[in-house]
Amino acid sequence: MKKIKFFCLQRAKTLAIPLGFSARKNLKIPWVEIKINTVTMIIFGIITSALTIFYEVVLGGTNMRQWWEVRIIYNVIRFAGAYFLGCLIDWFRVRLNGHWFRRALSDALALSVYQIPIYVGVALFVGVGIKIILRVSGLYILDNLFMGWLYGFILDKTRNYYHRRAKRQK
Repeated sequence: MKKIKFFCLQRAKTLAIPLGFSARKNLKIPWVEIKINTVTMIIFGIITSALTIFYEVVLGGTNMRQWWEVRIIYNVIRFAGAYFLGCLIDWFRVRLNGHWFRRALSDALALSVYQIPIYVGVALFVGVGIKIILRVSGLYILDNLFMGWLYGFILDKTRNYYHRRAKRQK
């Protein structure tokens, strides 16, 4: 199987993703990359938080109690795996390399592949109805198609900032 190096794998040189990559012996935790992806997720979450209320409550039909329960559990899980989303974005970018449109599409696909299963699982756990989950998931897919480029843009800027800062400190 052909091995493809990811940006996060090149930086950390330690993480083996279960996508056909071989594990390395001395696994180190890539703290800088985890911090970069978590900061990106926080910034993106702040920017798009008003849209989630609109999608889930107004268009989706959930009540505020369900919305709060889903949001709290969903955000804990989402932020805990932010590093995986960064690796997933890199994986899609390698597959769809090209100009800005393919890059934006890869960011949108990675966001959808990462966030929608988490949302569906948490919403089922909280007790949201299937019709509402399907409606909101469809809205999130559309949202990711239109706003996914923004996540990728923030991720790139955050990576550049932290890596330039690390070079200056050396």
